[in-house]
Amino acid sequence: MTMNKIYILILLSVGFLAVSCEKYDEGGSVKKADKTIEGTWKLTGYLRDGTDEMTLVSISGFTEIFTAPDTYTRKYTEEDGTVHDDTGTFKFATDNLSVNISGVSSINNFSAANSTVSSSTYTILKLSGSEFWYQYENGGNLHQFRMTKQ
Repeated sequence: MTMNKIYILILLSVGFLAVSCEKYDEGGSVKKADKTIEGTWKLTGYLRDGTDEMTLVSISGFTEIFTAPDTYTRKYTEEDGTVHDDTGTFKFATDNLSVNISGVSSINNFSAANSTVSSSTYTILKLSGSEFWYQYENGGNLHQFRMTKQ
């Protein structure tokens, strides 16, 4: 085998490893996103514009359920006892760096600072077997949800 062929094989191997090991900014494999996201996720952290505002969240029991191949369910209870149980669909972007949600309404009476938040595209920051972090911009604010697998 010539040295040129060896170099080419080495470059191809390194390129393959770089693509197959792609990770989200905060952790988790991009390649396995479709399987990792399946299940029930509970809100355990909320940041608005980088500030922890979990204590200001007015709703309770906020969960998101992702079921293969594309079913998305959002559940939560408002302070007045109104229960929301919406079902729609989800689909990953081609690069698996974001997920699009459709067929569900905005989140009502979310917090003292935000009466309603809504987005159809979540930018994924972390997606591991136990944690799912995503963010989106709404109303001029950057909202980050930190979820834990149930």
